[in-house]
Amino acid sequence: MHPSAASAIFALAAAAPPTDVLSEVFNFPNPFAADREHTTFVYTLSKPSRVTLRIYTPFGDLVHEARYEPGAAGGQGSVTGFENEITWDGRNGQGAAVVNGMYLAEIEADAGGEVTRRIRRVAVLK
Repeated sequence: MHPSAASAIFALAAAAPPTDVLSEVFNFPNPFAADREHTTFVYTLSKPSRVTLRIYTPFGDLVHEARYEPGAAGGQGSVTGFENEITWDGRNGQGAAVVNGMYLAEIEADAGGEVTRRIRRVAVLK
């Protein structure tokens, strides 16, 4: 085996499991066009968790909220980390596309009382 291949295999095998319930949060595309596409949030859970996605304006007004149950799509977790994906179509609670601007996405994972939150900035351009 080539030495660099052996190093890559060792580095992959030696990766530590996540220490927080919720980690490695990102979204793409960012920015995105609310009336033509959606943005996908990707995150890792170390335990099955009730996940809540909340989208806020910069002034703190709630625009959108979605919940995902433990063990279901969006709430799956494992000790070694399970990658989840959820989407937001850029629409508010009334189904209308939000206006251009910056929004804050809060992803909250509750694993039986152990709660972790992460905030991401999301830009909407039409």
